Amino acid sequence: MNISSSLARAGLALVLFHTIPTADAQTITDLPDTHVTLSGRLRIQGSSFGQGGTVAINGTQALTTVWRDDEVHAYVPESTALGTAQVQLTTSSGSSSNVDTLEVIPRQADGRVNWRFAVSSVRPNGQGPAVGPDGTLYVDDSDGRLYALAADGELLWIFDGNAGAPGGGLEGPIDVSADGTIYYATNPLGTEIRVHAVNPDGTARWMFSEFSVSYRIIAGPNIGPDGNLYLVFDRAHLGTMGACSLDPNGALRWSNTGSPEVNDTGSLGHHIAFSASAFYVAFNEGQVPGANDNYVFGFGYDGVQQFAVAGAWQRGRPHARADGSFVLRWGLDTTLRSLDAAGNEQWTFSAPANLTEPVVGPDGVTYHQVGGGPKLHAIGADGSIQWTVVGAQLGWMNFMGVSPQGGRLLDGGRAGLGQPGWVRSYSTANGDLEWSIDLPEEDPGSGLADLIVQSEWAFNADSSRGYAMVNALVFDSDDSYGYLYALTLGDPDLGSNYCTATANSTGNMALIRAQGSSAIADQNLTLVTDGVVPGVPGLYFFGPTQIQVAFGNGFRCVGGSTTRIQPPAFADGMGTTTHVLSFTAPYASHINAGTLNFQLWYRDNMTGAGFNLSDGFAIDFH
Repeated sequence: MNISSSLARAGLALVLFHTIPTADAQTITDLPDTHVTLSGRLRIQGSSFGQGGTVAINGTQALTTVWRDDEVHAYVPESTALGTAQVQLTTSSGSSSNVDTLEVIPRQADGRVNWRFAVSSVRPNGQGPAVGPDGTLYVDDSDGRLYALAADGELLWIFDGNAGAPGGGLEGPIDVSADGTIYYATNPLGTEIRVHAVNPDGTARWMFSEFSVSYRIIAGPNIGPDGNLYLVFDRAHLGTMGACSLDPNGALRWSNTGSPEVNDTGSLGHHIAFSASAFYVAFNEGQVPGANDNYVFGFGYDGVQQFAVAGAWQRGRPHARADGSFVLRWGLDTTLRSLDAAGNEQWTFSAPANLTEPVVGPDGVTYHQVGGGPKLHAIGADGSIQWTVVGAQLGWMNFMGVSPQGGRLLDGGRAGLGQPGWVRSYSTANGDLEWSIDLPEEDPGSGLADLIVQSEWAFNADSSRGYAMVNALVFDSDDSYGYLYALTLGDPDLGSNYCTATANSTGNMALIRAQGSSAIADQNLTLVTDGVVPGVPGLYFFGPTQIQVAFGNGFRCVGGSTTRIQPPAFADGMGTTTHVLSFTAPYASHINAGTLNFQLWYRDNMTGAGFNLSDGFAIDFH
């Protein structure tokens, strides 16, 4: 072999070495969701992602949840510009993947659905979200993560209660104190149960651990009227603390195993019911020697057990009234029973078929459904029936909730097993159906494709919005997920704002809104923009797509084939521009059923390009 031949072969080997990709190169092969909203979940599929790292979207680090070697879940940062965005993954070892792209779109209301947010694992146990004193939403998932969202659906932070260790969450409800501290519990793999106190900024405040044969929390954690935390650990007959209380700093105040010792077979945890002098919990004591029944317990805030009454329904829980009495399912799930604060029976309601879990309104009225008819009942605090609605149209009322200010009874149900889900609002005055929305069908994947409500309800301070977890009945072991739904309970907003307005020469931002009706047949719609420069002319225009592109002193928010609305409109002395749409004008021929996006383009001579724009406003015409 001559030298030149050897060098040629060596050179060829060197070229091959550099051109053949290594087996462990980080490669993004697919973004299954090509259009993702701000704060929306983005699935990134590929290979050699390792066990951790970071995801950058347009250079901004995204919050991540699921991280596997072949798939990562990230959330689009709220600051991401609308339109095409670049996605790149970097492993914990510092290796970066190729760049892929997606389209970032704004959150947009769909009728009563103000927004929905996808959590990264299914949430099946019936515990609902919680609302903080400032309106922030909190929800956890079955992997032990706690998500915080602003009232407009922006993802603020994610707290991992298991700190990356395998294990679960959903150890009962989430509760929020008056100072904004969030309490919830997780269950890492093994014998540890964790109770977390999380600060409003998403940092850990403290953690309380129980290491024992207990495999979960069966009631709480919930904040009592005295500001302390109350919860019940399972299997007190095998050595756990049972019922206990922690102070706001996480120190154990007391524990009581109960008599009979507290235990719950098959429980997924539930809210604790509170009165002025005691709290109430109910369990299936089937594994406790000598008990073998279902008991409702009353404990004082000093830890002293006040009563234990046998006969409660296995999976029911107490629902307290303001006077200290409470109601719960009884016997074989065909009876409701009301007890006073000392555990004495007040009244009993019996039915020939199974009863749903009741809910109690702020006036003490109990609402529940009887199957086999079905019938929806409202029962007064004295046991008298206030009203009854009968008919198959009621369907299967899975999860009900009463707005804190009264007036609305929400039902997250469906027509029957295997049927699509719905959300309905009934009047608490007479049971009349006020409105109903059907939950959409998901991509079926490898299983069922229905969305159904799977949690208790939470409400904002003025009862104008309701929140619940909705699960997708899609079997996919690699992508189990659920949605937090935010619903408008009163009249839905006419449209929704999106995009960004910049300050004009007056220092104000021009913000657009609408009045009237989005029904084309009503021919009643007025566009209004506040914060415009007083006295200047402006021109409204609309189009089919949403963008955010720098234009003049602001941003153009409407894309596609745009239509101008003539004539121009002038701002009044307060800087408000108003234009009543004419459905007989030439531009009206472009207003059809579906979503259209509107914006005001107005003169702003004092700065820059001499003109500015409002934010965008999307209207769903029908």
